[in-house]
Amino acid sequence: MLIIGEATNHISEETLYDEENSTPWKLIVGLRNLLSHEYFRVDNKTIFQLATKDIEAMKREILRIKNKLENNG
Repeated sequence: MLIIGEATNHISEETLYDEENSTPWKLIVGLRNLLSHEYFRVDNKTIFQLATKDIEAMKREILRIKNKLENNG
């Protein structure tokens, strides 16, 4: 989540937030900041859920954005 959140900061909002998007990227960036700076507030159950179940949907969205960037670049 740290790497995904950090990488998200380097992609334009226009690319992240299009008509096909349903991923809460701003929350992911916020999670990255929480994990990096306020790790004492991290809920282990939430992180486990993200890393084991929610990651597949995020992976699909990342691949979609990657393809979009490759085709428009």
